[in-house]
Amino acid sequence: MTRRGRPPSSRTKIALAITVLAVVGIFTYLYYIQSLQGQSSGLLIDWRLTVTFVDSTGPTNYTLPAYIGSLPQYWTNHSLDAFSPNPNYSPMSTRDGTSTIWIQSTQPAVFNFGDFFNVYGQVFNETCVGYSGIVAPNNTKLSGTYCTRAADPLIYDTNNNGLYDPSSDINVTMAADPLSPKLPAAGATLSSDPHITFVSLNNNPSWNNTESIVYDANGDGFYQSSDRVLYNGNRAQPLTSGTLLSRDTRLRFYDWNRNGSWDHSIPPPILSDGNRERCLDRRINLSNGHDWLIFLWSSGLYTTISGHCVPASG
Repeated sequence: MTRRGRPPSSRTKIALAITVLAVVGIFTYLYYIQSLQGQSSGLLIDWRLTVTFVDSTGPTNYTLPAYIGSLPQYWTNHSLDAFSPNPNYSPMSTRDGTSTIWIQSTQPAVFNFGDFFNVYGQVFNETCVGYSGIVAPNNTKLSGTYCTRAADPLIYDTNNNGLYDPSSDINVTMAADPLSPKLPAAGATLSSDPHITFVSLNNNPSWNNTESIVYDANGDGFYQSSDRVLYNGNRAQPLTSGTLLSRDTRLRFYDWNRNGSWDHSIPPPILSDGNRERCLDRRINLSNGHDWLIFLWSSGLYTTISGHCVPASG
């Protein structure tokens, strides 16, 4: 005859019930406390995201400075302060050197790039972006404003009078540069730069449109692969290092920023979230978990964007 197990005693049942109730009670208590903490903090938005500057010539990454929206030098706009749960911080701030932006708000709100850069006190639009205090991997800090611009127009002053004459002077097309230079008004004073040289095919001291124009960066009179080719001659052969360069005083330019030297173009800054590149736009909303990159000196990215990013004029 098989013996059956003895059913649990009343004492065992009571102990088991107490254990279950205790576990449920603990979870309920923790949930209640968490709810109270959330209510006491009053946070409706508590997000983290990153914004990193990238110098594409390196490339080198630069992080945002710590304490944007806290230190006076990085907190220049206070119009959104009422949204913050902490009077020591803007609702959009950085707390350390990791480029992490904290977005905390006690009210329903939509924050965008324009709002953040207003707090930061830096320009942010399709053609310019400010970067006060950004930090390189070696802890070097940079400050300034990056703005796109077309190159200074290169002009062949046919009659050599130093003034722009649209009827006779030649607007030399820039080589491999999709940003169209802006021409000055008729009669504008043209400037000279001794680094603007050309490759003479027949040892003639005068340039013609079959000959390439080169910006001789170190001024040694010889072409190097690092020198910028400003114009590819109609029948020019590929240039080789050591090619002799010549000067023609009629090769001039219009100095838009009055710095005394010819300036190449600066490509537009580009914004990327890793999936899509776009022009900078103040209206782009910020959201939790995004990692944004702002590319500077990226000559090719903007050409892939529909409509391109409008460059600054002059």
